[in-house]
Amino acid sequence: VLLAALDALTTQRALAAFALSPLASAALLLPFVAGWLPPALVRRPWRAEPYRTGFAAFPGALAYTANARLDQIVIAVLLPRADLGLYSVAVAASELTTLPGQAAGNVVLAQASAGRLEERRAVTRAAAETAVLVACAVPAFIVLVETLLPRYDDSLALFLVLLPGAAALSTGRVIAAYVAGRGRVWATSRIAIVAAVGTLVLDLALIPTVGVMGAAVASSVAYSAAAVLLYRAARELDPVADRR
Repeated sequence: VLLAALDALTTQRALAAFALSPLASAALLLPFVAGWLPPALVRRPWRAEPYRTGFAAFPGALAYTANARLDQIVIAVLLPRADLGLYSVAVAASELTTLPGQAAGNVVLAQASAGRLEERRAVTRAAAETAVLVACAVPAFIVLVETLLPRYDDSLALFLVLLPGAAALSTGRVIAAYVAGRGRVWATSRIAIVAAVGTLVLDLALIPTVGVMGAAVASSVAYSAAAVLLYRAARELDPVADRR
């Protein structure tokens, strides 16, 4: 906002502000946060459980962030700018449908970490319900495009192809929270890394030949594969449930 007010907003400066603002916020907040932490966490943070958990989760968070933007980067390099615009609109709409899964995942993580949620079937049911909620966004997006964004009408097909991936991502967030809450944080990071690599490989294979639709297919396939791997990891935590 400040750059725009000063008429100094450029793409490079916007990217720099986006990259540096979290670092500046962390630097400003660190002295205050350090005062709230127990002394042991401040003196030897690498030995404390919260930090060890964070270090295990960081590669997965980084891979997830990369996975969410890899397809758009490849499109920007290989395809016309108009294709990137259509795809960005479809991606933004599909990402909004995963918010219920993120909210449910936050609850599941807290419950599982506290030892109050050990029944995998309850988690699976919650994950399936968040996937069903994704479909509720279809009519809203169609109305939005047809009434307010008619120039982005071609993004509807992309949105529908991205939707299975959004449902899988929403489901995966809930299951990943359960797996991480039960102590297998690195397993979720490993799966996120595999999904990011899979997305990149599929993008490079499909986008040059199929176009922007190939990116949507790649995204849905990668997120669906990640959801399957997360479900397998959850089953390993509660194998008895499959025999009940």
